[in-house]
Amino acid sequence: MSDCCPACVRRSWLVGRLAGHIEHSRGDRAAVRTLLALPDRRLLAAVGGSRRHAIASELRRLDASATLEGW
Repeated sequence: MSDCCPACVRRSWLVGRLAGHIEHSRGDRAAVRTLLALPDRRLLAAVGGSRRHAIASELRRLDASATLEGW
């Protein structure tokens, strides 16, 4: 069993899912820090582009507890 909580699993999943979008700011460390400090909804709005609603739907369906059980 992991020491992670379901909220941490969900956030990790979201950051991983958006990594390609966040990558565009890689050269600007302050911008990356600012993006990663945003709450989920605002992060999706900032970098999710036209896929933000689909990604939000995927996040809602994510079963973080089941994911934790598999670790």
